[in-house]
Amino acid sequence: MRNTQTRETARHIEVFETWHGVARNWSKTAQKSAVSRRLLYDWADKFNWHERADRRDREAQRIADESATVERAQRIEAQRRAGTALRLRGMEYLSQNGITSARDAIAAIKTGIEIERQADVLPDWVFAILAADTAELESLVKRLDAQREAAQLTVGD
Repeated sequence: MRNTQTRETARHIEVFETWHGVARNWSKTAQKSAVSRRLLYDWADKFNWHERADRRDREAQRIADESATVERAQRIEAQRRAGTALRLRGMEYLSQNGITSARDAIAAIKTGIEIERQADVLPDWVFAILAADTAELESLVKRLDAQREAAQLTVGD
């Protein structure tokens, strides 16, 4: 009677690690581990290597994604702080020196606001609307109403 081993041994785990480490390449694993490909296939099936490797890969991807998100948030926060500092320095200059030579101060304020806005990840059109005066907003509403009416006529035909 044939011995059917059901427990994964240290040798199996070592070969699994080799297989996973060479991007699941059967030929390289067989060569590095001195095990036949047929036996590797059997072990992979018997000990669920594909599922284990998939779980490990998903976890590694989750950690990488989480790390990238944290790094992006830190970069955005640093960018926002830099924009705020520029804006405040420009405003400080204006308050201390008046408007006589304020070109650099105004540029710093504008640059600071732009950097802060980018850090807040709001699209430029939102700020264009917020900065628009009444006449510009009324013109925009008229254009949008005309476009909506034209679209309704097209759908109704």
